[in-house]
Amino acid sequence: EYEKDPERFRSDPVGTGFYRCIQFTSGNSATFQQTYNYWGDVENVPLHLRANVDVVRYDVILEQQQIQTALETNTIQVYDIQASTAEDFIKNGKVKVWKFPTSWPTVLILNSTAGGMFENNPDFRKAIAYAIDYDAVCLTATKGTGNPMPTFGSESLVGYQKEWEKDGNHAYYDVELAKEYLKKAGIEPGTVTLRTITNSGSDLLVVVQACLAEIGVGMEIEVQDEVQFLTNRFSANLLEWDMCFYGTVPGGFMMNSFYNLLNINAYDFGAIYGAKDQELHDLMIDALYDQTQEKIDKVYYAMQDKQYYCALYQTNNWVGAYNKIEFPIGDLSWKVYPQSCYFADDYDVYYEG
Repeated sequence: EYEKDPERFRSDPVGTGFYRCIQFTSGNSATFQQTYNYWGDVENVPLHLRANVDVVRYDVILEQQQIQTALETNTIQVYDIQASTAEDFIKNGKVKVWKFPTSWPTVLILNSTAGGMFENNPDFRKAIAYAIDYDAVCLTATKGTGNPMPTFGSESLVGYQKEWEKDGNHAYYDVELAKEYLKKAGIEPGTVTLRTITNSGSDLLVVVQACLAEIGVGMEIEVQDEVQFLTNRFSANLLEWDMCFYGTVPGGFMMNSFYNLLNINAYDFGAIYGAKDQELHDLMIDALYDQTQEKIDKVYYAMQDKQYYCALYQTNNWVGAYNKIEFPIGDLSWKVYPQSCYFADDYDVYYEG
């Protein structure tokens, strides 16, 4: 598009409006220039909306070792990095490192739609929840760089309570209690096999599989392509799966996650877990529009009691940057935007094109 009409790219804002594309310097980098009048007369624009950088060059680097070298030599000034790279930087002190907890709750959905294995059987759902070794799942899923999530969120979310952790996943993983709940659910060990779908590696699912085997529950793992997985995951009523993974986008607030998980108007069959639980939905709506801690607590404890989900783990984002970048910027969900940074007063690296 740029090659067809370069003048349009020079005059029309693209994306957020802070920058516009004016030049592709090569196959793996692009240069962007500030659009001064995107918000109107710059003198009338509040300071926090004014762009304070004239030109930015983006280099596309896919190999982690190349990213590490580029940061160490100050060829680039900021980049998302892997945990292993962050560890190297922390040890050698060559590059500043920031760790941002991702506050997207990763949960295991227990399909409770009509005809599903978990329909109207909270004891069976609790048997699964108590059977899972959350530390082992987290270690496998994040290679030791994440944290087992004690609840459906983290301290970065408004409305989150440390108090919840006493009864959260750290208080779970009790094989004997899981067996008791399985018996209360009316299920004999060795008589049930659950189906699980995923669109990525199955390492952590193998851990869950081994945990469930401890209480006599079988588990089949089916790895699907992206399109197939996303179609099936949002179709609990088709009974293509009994368990699958899901992550919400809380936007900084616990109640956004709860809304995403409990809204029974989202699908014809109810909430994403496949049940039309009016009680949970009403508690969620009441707290959503009047976010007192008392009401948020009611939602949380009701969710724990119903056990439509098992909260699993929390990952972390890592950013490496030149030491005269004071801080990279993240959004309310702590999704990091490394191209947005606070510069030190003596910042001294500028693009020359």
